[in-house]
Amino acid sequence: MTLEEYQAQVAREKRAALLEAALVQFTEDGYSRASLDRIAKRAGISSATLYKHFQTKDQLFGAVTEKIWAEGASLDLPAPAIGDARAGLLQLAREYAAFLRRPLIVPFFRMIIAEVERAPELGQELYLRGKKPWLDRVTAYLAAEHEVGHLHVPDTAMAARQLAGMINDMVFWPRFLVKDLIVTDEDAERVAVEAVATLIARHAPM
Repeated sequence: MTLEEYQAQVAREKRAALLEAALVQFTEDGYSRASLDRIAKRAGISSATLYKHFQTKDQLFGAVTEKIWAEGASLDLPAPAIGDARAGLLQLAREYAAFLRRPLIVPFFRMIIAEVERAPELGQELYLRGKKPWLDRVTAYLAAEHEVGHLHVPDTAMAARQLAGMINDMVFWPRFLVKDLIVTDEDAERVAVEAVATLIARHAPM
């Protein structure tokens, strides 16, 4: 490993530790009270190092939002192959359900809802960096299946939101409202399978 490669690796590790620390700090303290200095201390890095990566709390929050969606919803993966709509949609549905079940997701969303009146840009960041890319991915997949005639989906954006809504209603919102409610692997799989079956039944080729 060259010196440049080693330095790049160290920088990546510090950035990853910083984002993980920021996620925990934001959920514990809320956005407005979270301190960049405390985040740096939790990550085990200096404040100067933090500012090399992120100059403002807004930038750091945006990166945290992007990180949790990318890891949970696999936004960096290629789209499912066209040809088996059930398998493709099930892959996307499972990714979304897995994201919603991550341990800090409910506290993170609670924090945003609590802060959004004072800082409406937080909700916008959550949507633009997180949910919108996943919705765009599902929309593009549905459009491709529609184009080849495997599904009939005149309004692909609406259908993508309906898929998300069916999963949200069973996997996310009950846990948001009921403390310590458990959604098991079996529960999440059943929700994903049923949501996809409903969508395919609604949009079967004419």
